Formats: sequence, structure tokens, C-alpha cells
Amino acid sequence: MGNSGGKGKGGEEQEQEEWEREEEELPYEVEEQLASGDDTLDLCFRKLRRLPRRVCGCPHLEKLYASNNRLRGLPEGFSELERLRVLALDFNKMFNVPPPVCRLENITRLYLGSNRLTTLPPEFSNLLNLRCLWMENNFFRRFPRQLLDLPVLKSLQLGDNRLRSLPGCLAGMASLRGLWLYGNRFEELPRVLLHMELLEILDVDRNKISRFPDLTRLAGLKLFSYDHNPGKAVPKAQDSVVLVGDGAEEMRQARGEVAEAVTAARAQKEALEAEAVEAAARGARRVLLAMLALTPPPTPLVHCATHTEAAPKSGTVFVSEALRRAEERVNTAYTRSRERTKAALDEGSLSPSDLLTLFKQPAPETRSAVRAAELLDNTVEIIRQMVYTQEMELKNITELLTPQDLQALAEATGCSTQTRPPHCGLSCLDSKYRSITGACNNRKFPLWGASNTPYARWLPAEYDDGFSLPRGWNSEKLHHGFTLPPVRRVSHEVLYTRNENISLDESYSHMLVEWGQWIDHDLDLTPQSASTAAFHSGVDCSRSCTQRSPCFPIQIPEDDPRSCGEVECMPFFRSAPACVGGGEGQLGLVGLLSGRLGPREQLNSISSFVDASVVYGSSAPLAMALRNQSSQRGLLAVNQHASDQGLAYLPYLQSGHQDPCSRPRNDSADEPASNTTSCFKAGDSRANEHLGMQALHTLFLREHNRLALELGKLNPHWSGETIYQETRKLLGAVHQVLTWRDYLPRILGPDSSPRLLPPYAGYRPLADPRIANVFATAAFRFAHVTIQPQLFRLDQNYSQSPAHPSIQLHQSFFSSWRLVHEGGVDPLIRGLVLNPAKLQTQTQMMPEELTERLFQAQGALSLDLASLNLQRGRDHGLPGYNAWRRLCGLSAPRDVSELGSVLSSPSLAEKLSALYGTPENIDVWIGAISEPLLGGARVGALLACLLGRQFKALRDGDRFWWEREGMFSAAQRSELRRVSLSRIICDNTRIQRLPRDVFNRNQYPQDFVSCDSAAIPRLHLSAWREETDDPQCGALPRVDHSFSVRCRHSVFFECHPGYRLEGPASMTCDPERGEWSQPTPICQDTGSGPPRVTYIITAVIVVIGSAALISLLVTCHRRFSEKRRRPLIGGQCKGGCPGPEGGPDSTGGLH
Repeated sequence: MGNSGGKGKGGEEQEQEEWEREEEELPYEVEEQLASGDDTLDLCFRKLRRLPRRVCGCPHLEKLYASNNRLRGLPEGFSELERLRVLALDFNKMFNVPPPVCRLENITRLYLGSNRLTTLPPEFSNLLNLRCLWMENNFFRRFPRQLLDLPVLKSLQLGDNRLRSLPGCLAGMASLRGLWLYGNRFEELPRVLLHMELLEILDVDRNKISRFPDLTRLAGLKLFSYDHNPGKAVPKAQDSVVLVGDGAEEMRQARGEVAEAVTAARAQKEALEAEAVEAAARGARRVLLAMLALTPPPTPLVHCATHTEAAPKSGTVFVSEALRRAEERVNTAYTRSRERTKAALDEGSLSPSDLLTLFKQPAPETRSAVRAAELLDNTVEIIRQMVYTQEMELKNITELLTPQDLQALAEATGCSTQTRPPHCGLSCLDSKYRSITGACNNRKFPLWGASNTPYARWLPAEYDDGFSLPRGWNSEKLHHGFTLPPVRRVSHEVLYTRNENISLDESYSHMLVEWGQWIDHDLDLTPQSASTAAFHSGVDCSRSCTQRSPCFPIQIPEDDPRSCGEVECMPFFRSAPACVGGGEGQLGLVGLLSGRLGPREQLNSISSFVDASVVYGSSAPLAMALRNQSSQRGLLAVNQHASDQGLAYLPYLQSGHQDPCSRPRNDSADEPASNTTSCFKAGDSRANEHLGMQALHTLFLREHNRLALELGKLNPHWSGETIYQETRKLLGAVHQVLTWRDYLPRILGPDSSPRLLPPYAGYRPLADPRIANVFATAAFRFAHVTIQPQLFRLDQNYSQSPAHPSIQLHQSFFSSWRLVHEGGVDPLIRGLVLNPAKLQTQTQMMPEELTERLFQAQGALSLDLASLNLQRGRDHGLPGYNAWRRLCGLSAPRDVSELGSVLSSPSLAEKLSALYGTPENIDVWIGAISEPLLGGARVGALLACLLGRQFKALRDGDRFWWEREGMFSAAQRSELRRVSLSRIICDNTRIQRLPRDVFNRNQYPQDFVSCDSAAIPRLHLSAWREETDDPQCGALPRVDHSFSVRCRHSVFFECHPGYRLEGPASMTCDPERGEWSQPTPICQDTGSGPPRVTYIITAVIVVIGSAALISLLVTCHRRFSEKRRRPLIGGQCKGGCPGPEGGPDSTGGLH
């Protein structure tokens, strides 16, 4: 309890007597309530100093109201009220949140207002079901960061506290709908709020805000209350927003709206609030859909749809109970997983599977999508089990639930939010810069290619149960008359190659392999389930061979060399499901909204386009967190603790735990604290996997900053935001040029490349650029068999470095400390450039570094990359080898003889046939990499088909493709054709000699030239100097003390820090009159000095939100105080974790 510390035995006895006296003095009506068995207990206004202990003996309680008492704590047994969902402790005398409260995992609404709270305990983040939290009239000076871990929090009341700022992490609270900040100490509207495009209710009454920014980008905003602030100008917002404050009504009347309309809007608001209060007493879930439709809710949850209801099906009656059980399952599994990961980090005892899991866990902006999908997935599975128990018949999901059932489940789980298309802007700037999430690239299908959306399917999934279970889940199930072999047996018998037995590629360097992985990390990232524990049983997947979702362990056969130990399996976690309905393309994305549910799909958590998202991230909060917030030069943040002889490293991830990327303890016992390292923070979570990736991430961090500084010099009128966006656009184009011009022709070969990737013919809106499941899960993993087992580090003469010799590949995994303390980036780059790739042959497929030592850790079972690839394909339900051959118009072998002809290797065909029984069953990844290479290519016929199809769609379906007319000027496109990876290395390292083409196999010194040589041309950025005249209207208008940027025939302005824009934010050329629009804006000195760094033109700010729009509406009980605000409805914004006011987060890191 909050005030019990320091008590001796006498104090404990006195406290015991006080508890007993409180029990004896309870009024009769309270005693009657306790004995009644009612699920609601009202103890308000009882002057209680301690809660009766008998309350703890009422496990049936679901609602407890103990407001307006004198409580300072709660009895320890209070946490036994496991069914408690509503708890009111407001108007008491609590200095701390009582510890038992933090163990009430099913609590959904919590009222802590009008106490004496200043902080929240760390355990508060365990309240994973909390939807409504009121903490008004307390003493918070900082935003409680524990709230950032609450995945379903919808309404947050923090009025009448002492807040001055908000953390950028707030954008990661994906479910937040309503936010009350009245009566605090804000002097300006926190910038992070401008990134919460789906926020619906925002209340900042009674602060010290002198001016409000443009709020029109907040597309979901319904009500903005700004009364009693110094600023008198009416905030600019969309016409549909109800404004409450000085001048709001006059503005509406000036727009021609009559007073009755204003009154009606306010009446509607009050009616909504009254309905919310009434609904809170009944339970919020029943009104979720009704609040969306503004109509009274029908009685059952499953009949909330507005169209004609279908007849109930056998699963309908189980929906509510199944949803409740699923929430308990998911939340419990998430909590156990998080606690285990934190414990392993603290102890420094991460296993290889832990490392893989850690960096494959959903990022903050992806967690809400994953949770919604896993909640839906578990609910559906529980319904199937409940129906089976009753009817003893295992039915398909379409036989269990009506469309109305599915619609209601989509709303209740949050899946509806994930599948609604976003709003896409139509301004000039929306066509100048692509969104950070990839959303709105295609205006007709705005979710195509966006982050946190499902992969495309080129062939229907083949699951063991036809719906969700992986191929091979049932090891006895026959596929085309044969069982599927264990993936570990396939790996050991077909792919395993001793390190010393590999063949080397005589044509290409290992940089070609590294670039393939780099581009793969730019295109796709499949998050694992957010749980590492079985949903059904809670068993830890990493410590058990139990096969219960999401555990899908890789069994180790008895005759496997690894079976000598006690371990019988390798841990493997299923990929997270995606919220998706039945149907293909856009139909599948929105299917749930119309009551359709299709087979399990997986999620691509990053943008599909080649857009350098590997550098910048695929969410606005992550992109913001990676930027240097202390300047207006558009730079990315760099490491403040270490440098590469003066050149930048990536910033560290400060986790607060034993860092998995730091030097091993036995190597660093005498290491001073100042020399400790951490995992790097980058645009992609896999940046730390091995040293080669870390080197490329470092290289492009430096290249961004180099380009940004040069562009800023050429265009001093650009703001930091414009410089950042122009540099990002330029670097994205560089990635496209290097991939399509230099990488793909070498992979596809001289004959296939022109056929599969003909010259660019323009943007095709009907070309679907989404990454295909087979591409991400199998086809683009072909390069795994071309990885060298050794990582070479060379000195300035391209010889082995005596100080830091070459190392085995497994020694480079998660070892950023080697980059910092063992020579930096240059030796690694030299090694990648000079040394050859491994040559893929049918008898030497994958070196033992990858099959036996992947993520090897001391005393732990290492992983097997080949087994992981095969198991992942089965997890995703990828059809067998022949199905893909047929898709590509290739022959489908029927027996071992025909397979031998296709593979040009009878011996390999016999191996595969002995394992799989029939070519139909061969896993597509192993089948594809087994094919003989095409002439001059590094892939066979099937891989060439799949890769060519994907990269053609990525190019033709990209509205921002670098060759598309209008994206770049003719002069800029001419310069982009000069770019080379050699030039980028020269400009960002201290390497002085390189080959003209670093992808080719080169000999030193004869094939190397000086970086000053014309053979490695420079990119002349003068083509990016913005013109100062318009052909029709003459000189571009300039405004003193402002930044500006030109977009077609318009010029956009933003004032320097310390100045306020008065007048329009842009001026447009009228070609008929040959004049610029009027009036000309001015930047007025505010006299307040430079404020915090702001971004230029709000229209240029990175577009947030991939698929998410308005989902569930949460209501909160308005009670007991005239000072309280009425509960309203709020919005959400996806995102990661930038720091306070959008800057770097000092506490960010591994969660």
C-alpha cells in the first residue's frame, strides 16, 4: 500500500485493527451488497479510509465504484478480483497507484482522477485490456510512458495536470481516439498531435497556447476544443470539425452557416455524450458499432450491422464468449512473452531463437495490426472448437458465422481499422513526395504497397485445414499420396555443405549478394507473432517442442547429427496473421468490412516499393526518430558516442537491458564503460543481423547527410523538411537505378532480363505493386545459397588486415561492437568488393555456417537457415513446386525421370523424390534453387519468372518511379543515370581505390581506379538547384523570414522559427493573367524567440497511416465532478517511438 513503508510490527498490528474496525462499521446496505452476489458494488461517498477486505472475497465482481472516499491504498488480496472490468477510485487520497491494480489484467475502464498521483508504476503497462483511463486533476508533470504500452487504450483523460509537452511516442498509441489535455501548461500545441491523423476528439482548453497550427491534415478530427487560451485566431481545420472556442461560431456564420446548424451540431455532440454515459453503465462493447452509425444499438453483439441480418448460424451464439476468451488468451500470451524477453535481456542469456524473435517482433506501429489479427484468429478458432464440442463436427468458418457476425468481430477486434482505405490528399505536394508508409501511391487502390498490409497471392494458399494450419502441421497427412518430409532432413540431406567445399563465383563479387539482401530489406518484412508462448496453453515456444499456435517447432530427426543432444527441435514461431477478408486484391483487403473471411494471410510490415525505406523506415514516427531534430538541415541523426575516425556511425539503440549487440562478457571484462556499444538504430529492424548489413546502413546514412548538406547549399531557401524530402526522393531513385540497371540483369541473365523487364513504358495504375507472398517467403531468398561462410576484412592495400583479420560468418551476427572497435566500415567494404560470392551449384548449396551455426550463441542450439526458409514457406501455405512451374508456363515434372530432366541432375532428382515422394510436394524454395542456372544468370527458369514478374510490377505500379515524367526533370534523370555504388563508397569512406563496378569480380590492383578518376563519375547536384522564375509569371515570390519550395506552378511558404505566417500559405501562378495570386503572405515576428525546431509546410510532412482509419469508438463514464469534461470520441495514429515533441527517444530501444 502507498503509505505502509517503514512500519514495524506494532504498526502492522494497528493497521490490522483498523481494517477490522472498518469491516465492523460498514453500513447495512453495503453488507447487503457484499452478500448479494451482484457483479456491481457501489461504495462511493462512504468516507472509507481502507477498502473492506471482504471485497477481495467477491471474485464475481465486475464493477466496483469506490469514488469520493479517503482511500490511500488497497488490500493486497484485491488482485484476486480477476473478473473486474470497471474500477472507480477517483476523488480519494492516493499518492501512488496501488500495486494490486496493476495485476487486474481484465480491467477495461479505470478512473483515478482527483487524487495526488505524480507517476505511474512500471507494472501499469500490464493492463493490456484497458480502453478508458481518466487521470484528470492529478500532479503529472510528464506524460506517463507506461501508457505507451497499452495496445487498446481508446480514451485518455489527462486534464488539469501540469504537462508541458508530449512524447513523440504518443503517435504509437494506435488505438487512441479521444485525448483530453485541458487545464495543463502547454505553450504550443504538441507537434506529435499533428501526426495523429485519426484523432477524433482533442480538448486543449485552459492552456497557454498563443497560436494553433493548421489542423486540416487531421482527417479524422470531429471536435477540437481550444477555449480559454491566449490565441484568439480560429484554428484552421476541415469544415466537418466542430470547433469550440473564441470566434468559432462567428467563423461558421461567416461561411454562411446559420446559428441553427451550430446549435444542432452541439446538440448532436451532447446526445452522443449522454449516450456514452448511459452505455458505460451497460458495458461499452454493445455500442461500438452503434456509435459509428449514430443509431441505437441492436441487442446482440453479432447483429450490429446496419443491413438486413442473415439467419444465425451454429457459431453465432458463441461469438461474445469466444471473443472474451480470445482476449484473455492473447493478452496473457503477450504478457508472458514480454516478461520472458525482458528477463532474457536483463540476464544477457538470449538464445539464437531469442535473437531472431527479438528483431522479428512487430514494431510499435505494427503491433496494433498484429494484435487485431491474432485476436480475430483466436476468436474464430475458439468458435470452431465450441461448435465442434457441441455438434461433434468440424465445420468451415463460412458454415459457422454470418456476414453480420464477421462484421461485428472485425469491429470488436480492431480489424476494421486495419482494412479501411486511408484518405489520400490531392495537393501538388502529395504528388511530389511519396508517403513514408507507401500508402496512396495508387489513388484508386491506396493500400497497394502500403506498410502493414497483407502480401499478394499469385496462387491460392494450401493449408492443411484449408484455412489456417501450415502445410505439414499434421505430419501424418498425405499430400498427393505422400507425407511431407521434416524440413531439417531436407536441409541436411540436400543443402548442407562443409565450409571448405564451396565453389567461388568467377564473375561476381560478394557485394552483389549483399545488395540483394539490402534490397530485400527495402521490400518486405514479415513480423512474427507477437507471442512466443502458445495461445492455448501458455507453453513457452522456445523451451518446448509442443506444436500449438504460434509454436511450429522444427523437429530434429533421430538420425540428425544434432539429435545426440537432449534437444528434439528448433524453436520456430509462425508469422503474424493479417486482417483480411475473402477475395483477391483490394477486395481481399476490405472483405472483412462486408462480412467475408478468407484463409490466413501474412503481413508485410514495410512499404513494398523500392523507396529506400531501409534507410528511412516505413512509419512516420520511426522516420522522425531517425532524424536530427536539432537543426534545419534535413539531416539524419548520427551516433553521439562513437565515430569511424570522424565519419558517422548509426545512432545506438539504448535499451536499458543487457545489449545483444555488445561485446561478449568474456571479451569485455576489462572494457571501460565509455567503450561499450549497443545495437544500431536504423530504418530497418534487421540492420544488426550481421556486419555486412551494418556497413551498408552506415554507408547510406552518410550518403543521405552528404546529399542533404549539398542540396541545402544549392537551395538556401529550402527548409530542413524540404531538404529531407528531396534527399529521400533522390536516394530512393538511386536505389531504383542501381537495382534495375546493375543488379537485376546479372541475376536474371542477358537473355531473360530484357524479356522479363522490357524498357519502361510509363505508370500503370492497374499494375499491383504489392509484394507477393511467394516472392518474400521463397523466391527472393535464393541468394541465401550464394553467401560466403567467411567475412573478409581487408586493409588499404586490399590484403588481410593483421590487426583485424577475417572472421567466420557466425562471428559477425549481432556484433556492432566489431564495427566500432575493430577497424570500422572500410575493411568490410573492401572485403565485399574484392572477394567473390559463393557459386550456387546443385552439389554445394548452403555452407554449414548457415545450416549449423546461424545466430550461434554460447551453450545454445544454433538455428538452420535452410530449415527456417522451408518451414516459413509451409507456415505461409505456399503451394508445391509444380504449381509454380505451371503458373510460369513451364513443364511440371510428374516423376523422378522428368524431374531429373528439368533439373539436369538425375542424382539430385532422386534425392528429392526419396524425400518428397512426388515433385508436386517439393517445397518451392528448394525446388527453385535446385534448377540449373540460366545462361549468364544466377537463377534458374522458375526463379527468373517469379523475380521478373515481381520487379516488373514494382516498377510499373509505382507512381513515383524515377523515370516517370514529372518525377524528375530531364537534367536530373540524366544525372541519375551516372550514379554508381562505387561513387557512393568513394564519397562516404576513406577508401581511395575501387573498381568501376563493384558488383563484378575484380582483381587488385589492375581492375581498380582512383576515386578521383573520371571512370567513377560524380553526381552533379546542380540539376537540383530550384529555378527562380516561372515561364508564365516570372520571378518566384519570396517572403522575408520564410522558407519556400516550388511545386509545379505554386510556391509554398513557412516562416522561420520565431515568426508567424499571416496570409495564405502558398501562391499560385495564373497562366492566363501571368500573375501570382494575391495577397502575398508575411512572416510576423512573434517576439518570443526561436521555438523548438518545426517542420516546413505541413503539407510536406510525412504522411502517416497505412491502412488504418476510424475503428472502434470507446465511451467513458462521466461521473461525480462538475469539473470533469464530458467523454468524447477519439482517433488513432500508427507509429513507432520518436522522443518528446518528435525528437529522438532517450528511452527507446528493444521492447
